[in-house]
Amino acid sequence: MKIRKSLLMLAATVFIAGCGSGSPDSRVQLQQGVATDTVTDNNLTRIVTNPISDLFGDGIDILNVNKRFNTAGYLDVNIKGHNRSKHIKRFQYKFEWLDVNDFPLDTQSSTWKLLSAEPGADFNFFGTSPRKEATDFKIYIRKNY
Repeated sequence: MKIRKSLLMLAATVFIAGCGSGSPDSRVQLQQGVATDTVTDNNLTRIVTNPISDLFGDGIDILNVNKRFNTAGYLDVNIKGHNRSKHIKRFQYKFEWLDVNDFPLDTQSSTWKLLSAEPGADFNFFGTSPRKEATDFKIYIRKNY
């Protein structure tokens, strides 16, 4: 009976840890394996390599996304995130700049850039649109290949 109760408590903890992870902004697209695990893709369903990190998620969360137009008329974007892992996370990100009709602008600056996040620490990254026609954006984040 105690074992059943303990397993039930563990399952509830895993469920709660998986909720609310990822990004609060739909413009930020986190690829699988980068974001903190969800209930349907939790590390506990795989081989456990680091019990503490796996229990609370082994990825990054996007905490805040801010945009503004600078004095020159270009769109600035600042992303704040947090690495929930007990390890350094290395990942790549790419901005896609959108015009007033939400169509992607053809730019050469939309390339994958490398970023590292220290264990248990906040991180920031920043982008400025290469063209004044940009009124919005999307950000893609993937594992470092």
